[in-house]
Amino acid sequence: MGVGIDITDRKRIEQQLRQTNQTLSTLIAASPLAIALIKPDAEVKLWNQAAESLFGWNESEVLGRPIPIVSQEQLNECLQLREATARGETFLGMETYRQKQDGSKVIVSLSAAPLYGDNGSVSEIVVIFQDITAQKRAEAALRQLNERFQAAMQAVDGIVFEWNLSENSVYRSEGLFQLLGVKPEDAEATREWWAERIHPDDLIYLQSKLASLASADRYQDEYRVRHQDGSWVDVWERGCLQRDENGKIIAVVGFTTNITDRKLALSQLQESEERYRYLVESIPQLVWTAGIQGNLLDVNQRCQPTPGRHSPKCKPRAGRRSFIQKICRNWGLAGGPHNKRGAITKLKVGCAGATAPTAGICTKPSRSPANAVKSSNGSVLPQIFKTASKLKQRCETAKNSSATWQTMLLSWFGSQIRRATAPI
Repeated sequence: MGVGIDITDRKRIEQQLRQTNQTLSTLIAASPLAIALIKPDAEVKLWNQAAESLFGWNESEVLGRPIPIVSQEQLNECLQLREATARGETFLGMETYRQKQDGSKVIVSLSAAPLYGDNGSVSEIVVIFQDITAQKRAEAALRQLNERFQAAMQAVDGIVFEWNLSENSVYRSEGLFQLLGVKPEDAEATREWWAERIHPDDLIYLQSKLASLASADRYQDEYRVRHQDGSWVDVWERGCLQRDENGKIIAVVGFTTNITDRKLALSQLQESEERYRYLVESIPQLVWTAGIQGNLLDVNQRCQPTPGRHSPKCKPRAGRRSFIQKICRNWGLAGGPHNKRGAITKLKVGCAGATAPTAGICTKPSRSPANAVKSSNGSVLPQIFKTASKLKQRCETAKNSSATWQTMLLSWFGSQIRRATAPI
């Protein structure tokens, strides 16, 4: 007598379990992430190929032994993690670091989950490691780059901007407040907001140049924009055009800086030069400058012919001595320039401590003083102006302030000319 038991269902379940285990083993073996199966006491039960590649230990070196990737200073952290998982807790994406076989450290994103046994208690812990070392280094480099960028923007006397053409959105740095008195968050992030603040005359000029930008990689221009208080600010802008693979402009990146002070200084310098140029051209004396090679650099209108005399040859390449002699002859002064009470004052501008340009003034006194020195033909020689040490000081000042030495020289001439034309 026998008893037959139908085990079809059991066989089917066993078959499904084998297939599930085989599928799980295949997934673990093929996973690009390091996977380890450990007991609550840290004994390793499974160690996949990705774990071998990441940490350096092969499977035979770690199975049945405490997991070797925990450094001495991380033992307490690892213990707390195992205890929490044994209580049924799950961890996802915890950033920490583990140790490789060669002693180096690797930054990982760690996830852990418990596996329960037949008695309902946690028998094993599945731990998955993702190497995020490169990612963290890239994030650190990006933070450092952003810090440098922010520092650079703060150093610019103006703004850094980026205009996205497809979205018509514009980023402007914090320097906008310093430039125009408007905080970036209070300004509309569009191109039109900026265009409305450009001086109308300059806007027409800038719009006329848009067509030329189609084939350019960068541009630069000067124009005026309206400050929040209603005043006009002179700015200099430089931008780079970014294109897609088809050559279409997709963005403009650049900076706009305040040049109002520079424009004002240049304007004042130009006015000063024009004022002294007018003075030099208006006086009856002959004023000239010559280069270090003796070439004539500049001369006022007194170099023009006068009745009864020949015009001096005011050629740029005339030698210094011959040029001075010609001026003397033209002004009726025999024997050329004189050292003590002569006809021409020569000013040696020694800014660099070496040979430098020479300047001079020819003048005639309104009447003959008792002790006047006369030329060979009996005519009274013009009053002499001796070189002043202040000229060298002013020349040094001109070098340091980026002003031209001619401007300083003309200023000195002004004071000397007033003295020359005073009654003797």
